[in-house]
This record gives sequence, C-alpha cells and structure tokens, in this order.
Amino acid sequence: MPYLFKKSTLLLLIVFILNSCSDYFIDHNESIKLPKLYLGSNESQVKFDDKWWEEYNSDELNAFVKESLSKNLTLKIAKAEVKEARAIAKKYNADRYPNVGLSYDFDKEKTNGVVSDDSIYSLNPTYTLDLWGANYALYKSYENKYIAQQFEAKAAAMTIISEVVSTWLKIRFGQKEYDILNEQLNAYEKIVEYQTNNYTSGNSADQGILENKNKIHQYKIKAYQNIIKVNGLKYELAYLLGRSPAKDLNIKNGSLPNLVSLPKKGLSSDLLKDRPDIQSAWYTMIAAGWSEKNSKLAMLPTFKISLEFSDAAISSMLNSWSAITSTINSNVADWGRSRASVAQGEAIAEQQEVSYIDTIYKAIVEVRNELIRNEHQLMQISWFENQLKLANSEYNETKVNVENGTASPISVLFKLIDVYDDELSLMTENKNINLIRVDLYNSLGGSVWDHDKG
Repeated sequence: MPYLFKKSTLLLLIVFILNSCSDYFIDHNESIKLPKLYLGSNESQVKFDDKWWEEYNSDELNAFVKESLSKNLTLKIAKAEVKEARAIAKKYNADRYPNVGLSYDFDKEKTNGVVSDDSIYSLNPTYTLDLWGANYALYKSYENKYIAQQFEAKAAAMTIISEVVSTWLKIRFGQKEYDILNEQLNAYEKIVEYQTNNYTSGNSADQGILENKNKIHQYKIKAYQNIIKVNGLKYELAYLLGRSPAKDLNIKNGSLPNLVSLPKKGLSSDLLKDRPDIQSAWYTMIAAGWSEKNSKLAMLPTFKISLEFSDAAISSMLNSWSAITSTINSNVADWGRSRASVAQGEAIAEQQEVSYIDTIYKAIVEVRNELIRNEHQLMQISWFENQLKLANSEYNETKVNVENGTASPISVLFKLIDVYDDELSLMTENKNINLIRVDLYNSLGGSVWDHDKG
C-alpha cells in the first residue's frame, strides 16, 4: 500500500508540472485594470453627516427611520439574503477541509443460551487535495458574493430611509396644504355672506354669488382630495415602517420642518466607497473573477485520499488503520463541456466588469443631476417668494384703501385669497426642494446601517 501511495503521488506531481506550463490556466483576473474615472475630485469635496435626516430636528421622524431599519419587510428580506450568502460562503470554505465519517455497528447474537455481542467503530476521513486552488477560488467567489450582498442590503436600507423621509415630508406638507385650503374656503364663505347681505337683487349680483358658491364647492372638493391623498401617504409610510397599513398612523401637525442643508457642491471621489451599490458591484465583479478562475482550474485532475480506521475500541483507532486509498480523476474527453464552462465564466466576468463601470457612471450622472435640480429649484423658489411678496403688498394696500373708503371690504377677501394661492404655490416648491435634497443625500451614499447590528 505505501508503494501505491508513492506511485500515485509521483503521477500527480508529473501532472502538476505539465499543467503548470500551460498559459491557459493563468489567472487573468488577479489584477483587474479599470479605466481612470474622472469624479471631479479636484472640486470641493462632498462631506456630510451620514444621519442627515436628523437635521430636521424631528423626534417623530428619527423614530420612524429607526423603526424602518428594524422592521421594514423589504429590509428583512435583504438581511435574510445576507445570512444566506454568508452560510453559502461558509459551506464552500468547509469544503476545503477533510471530511470525516464515523460509523458504529453493533451486532448481538444468542447461541445455545449464550449471548455475544460485537461492536465495531470505523472512521473514514477523505480529502480532495486542492493542489491547483480550485476549491479556494470557489470559496473566494462566494465570499465576495457575500460581501456584495452586504452592500446590497445597505443600498436597500438607504433607499428605505429616503422613502420614509420623503413620505413623511409629503404628509407634513399635505397637512399644511389642507390648512391653507380651509382658509381659502372660509374666505369664499365670507365673500358669499357679504354679497348676500349687502347686494340688492340683480342679475349681476346673483351671478357673482353663484360663482363664489361654486368656488366654495370646488375648495371643498380640493380639501377632500387632500385628505384622501394624505391618508394614502400614511398607509405608504406604515408599510415602510413594517406596520400593517390597516392601522391608523398619527403624524404631528405643526410648523413645516426646515430644509436640510446642502452639502458642499462638487462630486467627491469618496463616492466610490460611500455608495453601497458601487461597492456591491465591485465585489460582484471580484466574485465573477474568482468563479472564472475556478472554472479553469476545475479542468485539471483531482487527487483524493481516503483513509479507513476500524477497531473494536475507539481508543486504538489511530494505530490500526486498515486501508489507504488514493484516486486521481481527470476528464479525458467531455466534448468541450469544461471549455464551454470556462467561456461562460469569462463572459460573466466581462459582464460584471462592465456593470461595475456602468454603476459608477450612473452614480455620477445621478449626483450631478440632483445638484442641477437643486440649483434650478432654488431659483424657482426665489421667483415664487417675490410673487408672494407682491401679493402681500397688494393685500395690505387694499386694506388701507378699505379703511380710507376707496375700496370695498370684499376686495380685501379676494386679495387674501390671492395670497393663499401664492402661499400654496410656494409651499409646493418648498416641498419639491426638500424632496430633491432627500434624493441628493440618497445618491451621495454613506454608511447609515450596519447589517451585523441591524
């Protein structure tokens, strides 16, 4: 048996030397060369607090974000996928080590009234030598897939946070919109009351009253639609928090939150490490490279050693081995199956490399677009602020004219309604800038959630 073992080992060594001379099995993905990506790193760096939503100074919002990170159903699935990826990586890591089987046979017989029993222990360790590193390459592939899945979960967490903040903002602005609509409704009711009490009957007077009653009806519809919209947003927020949408969600109503500050303008090179989707794409690319290497190395012969120990007493097992088996396996002809597998691995690696670069480019475009949207939105807000100032000036001037007796009291109410219209318009623009800031922070990335602690 020792002679056979030495002979097998010698044969394996010859195969190793021959295959080591083949360029085909050189790992071409060990060092992945990527094109230089201009990120505008010479500009002002984009630095910000990872927990940017806390700048709203809302305990309610902070509690919602915390709840979503622990209870959101989509995030729970992402966390489970991380656990699955980790388990798979551990499995392939374990495959690199010997497999040890232990069996116990017990036989009891009774002959002529005499009872005898035999118990046999057997230990059968087997080990496939990873001479070429194929098993290691497969393990590294799944290890990097696991890391990629971690960053995928972090990307999901960032998306959930931005959706929670955006939905909360829409609810808060929706509540304020409802208040302004009611103010306009009350103003039209006062106008109709004034017209009814002060105008004599006539076609033009009756027509004016009818038109303003129609306005009252329109604003009641707007207010009702607003309630439906806000309630729908509350259901969406409840879902994001992992709650049953059937349960009512109370949102505090009050003054609108201040706008979160804008990070310094510029596109930081830190985007590459701050964006979890970019990190996920990177590790997915590395995993594909290791998988390609494994498909190449799997074409080489494998060497398996099997030992067998058996004895009536387990304490003497290691001193009483009964057999050593060594096996060399190699595919002499598989009709191109192995090479096709290699070609597939190379194609997947190429795809993931391009996908990584594509993810970076998309991130750059996304951040730049959000910065541009923010700049234009601020300009629009300045226009609406000036418009609101003019409306307030006209309203105040009309009040003075009423006091001087040069204008009808009803004209003040119409000017007040104009002010409310401009307030609504400005509020809509302020809501939009808030949502743009949320999208901007989301596009910049950051490490807002640790899956191990999540």
